[in-house]
Amino acid sequence: MGLFLFWLIFLIAGILIGAQKGQLVSGIVWPFLFGPLGVIIVLCLPNKVAEAKEEARNLQVQRQLLMQQQQLEELRRLNNPPPEKKQPARLRIAKNGQDMGEMSIGMVLTMLKNKQLSGEDLYFDPETNEWLPLEGL
Repeated sequence: MGLFLFWLIFLIAGILIGAQKGQLVSGIVWPFLFGPLGVIIVLCLPNKVAEAKEEARNLQVQRQLLMQQQQLEELRRLNNPPPEKKQPARLRIAKNGQDMGEMSIGMVLTMLKNKQLSGEDLYFDPETNEWLPLEGL
């Protein structure tokens, strides 16, 4: 009877320890099979409850970090708008494949208004190193 009571105490201790660690089945089996040695085994088992809490906390931290990175990128985008494309004071114009040379913006606008140039005529954009239609100007 004394040995049974001794074994029962270790079984209860193993159950309590195993339940706290999220290892209830192991808390029953190991002390039942090995008595005090089983309790030591249960004590050495990983704490699944603490691991789950840690994993949930890490996931929350990762979500917050991602949200903060997105907010930082949005702030950078708002604080640093893309530079506006500056038009040069003079444009090199081509009409019907013939290079007409450089002209001031005012002269080009006047020629467009007077229909001496059309939107399909081209100007040379030094930034892109391409001839582009005047309609996009």
